[in-house]
This record gives sequence, structure tokens and C-alpha cells, in this order.
Amino acid sequence: MYLLPRAHFQSSSATRALWRELELTETDMLVLSALSMKGPLDRENLHAELAHTGLSPDDLSLEGLLARGMVIEEAGLQLGEKGRSAFIRILAMSKAVENELVKSLGSDGAIELKRLLRNVIEASGRLEISASNFLGQT
Repeated sequence: MYLLPRAHFQSSSATRALWRELELTETDMLVLSALSMKGPLDRENLHAELAHTGLSPDDLSLEGLLARGMVIEEAGLQLGEKGRSAFIRILAMSKAVENELVKSLGSDGAIELKRLLRNVIEASGRLEISASNFLGQT
């Protein structure tokens, strides 16, 4: 399964460079993404939305996003104007990368890849392994 994370990191390198340019961490980006799709959210529901990632913002991280105007807290956490603008730039970059990959893979290859990735997501969501129970550790 080495290839899966390598493909992720390699294909997202341009997008991650843009995050750094915007002074965002991976967790910050996940917060912006969750709020763009599901916001406004209270802090508890935001943590629940991100539980599958293994990354969850702490109070300091959220306060930083609030202080920078990336996120506002009105009837819950939601994208601020700066957060919306940053997220649109990142989404545009992600779409450009995806389009280049589809060109390279061909439409049939891209369809098959999406099918396989959905299967991996579904299967990994059912895993019962954790840092405390692998290799017989308890």
C-alpha cells in the first residue's frame, strides 16, 4: 500500500505548496473544506466531520483561523471571506491537477481509478487496527 500515500503526496504537491503560500496547515485546509461543504458547524460537529482524517483542529488552531478572518463564528463556525477566497484558489488548483491527471490516465483509466479509490475508502473505513492494537499490542 506504499503506492497509495505516495500517489497522494505526489499528486497533491502543487496544492500543498499553495497551502503553504497561504500559511495554512493540512488541518486548517481540512477545516476550510468541511466548512465549505457543511458549515456553519459548532466545534463538536466540526470535530465529528473530520474524525475520519485523524486530524482535528485544537482550540489554538481554530483561534488562529478566526484571528486571520479565514473562519468566522456566527451561528457556528463558517468560512470568512478570506477563507472562502483561499478555498476557491485551492479548489481551482486541485481541479487543474485533476484535469492533468485525467489527460494522462485517459478517461477509462480515470474512471477505474475513482472506482478503486472508492473501494479503498470504503474498506479502510471498516478497519479495526489502531496504534494500540497492531502486532498484538494492547
